[in-house]
Amino acid sequence: MASHRLNFTKAALSKAPAAKKGSRDYYYDEREAGLILAVTAAGSKSFYLYKRIEGRPERLLLGKFPDMTVEQARKAAAKAKGGIASGANPQKEKKAIRDEMTFGALFAEYMDKYSKLHKKSWKYDEREVNKYLSHWFRRKISSIDRSEVERLHAKIGKDNGLYQANRLLERIRSIAPL
Repeated sequence: MASHRLNFTKAALSKAPAAKKGSRDYYYDEREAGLILAVTAAGSKSFYLYKRIEGRPERLLLGKFPDMTVEQARKAAAKAKGGIASGANPQKEKKAIRDEMTFGALFAEYMDKYSKLHKKSWKYDEREVNKYLSHWFRRKISSIDRSEVERLHAKIGKDNGLYQANRLLERIRSIAPL
């Protein structure tokens, strides 16, 4: 792993050679503090912001070179530093989104902790949710919005009757209050 300091220009970054096999080379911009370019052994070049966040060193991906210009990378680095200074932690936000539960995981938890313990009709819950909502099982809860639930309710109401649509709506609210 080699590191170099230079003034980022398109010409200078284009000339940066690929790193040795199994490592990365880092180039630090002389004009924008914390802006680095990582070059892999395959020759891929990416802009990062290297900054201490909550006492820990973090590398935030800004974009790939040459898709992102040097000027865009500098602006993105300055903007990210401003966000960090105001108390935002982009890494925590990404991790929270990645770790958020899926509808399927939440349904399994609902079945184990509530439905099977407190309801005689838990098999009906399981059958109906698997029948009508299995297409949501791999989706994060935040990706399912109110309008999508309304469209599903209208479709099931039209195809299977209002009673069935309302019972399914009750189950959705019990599993994940959207």
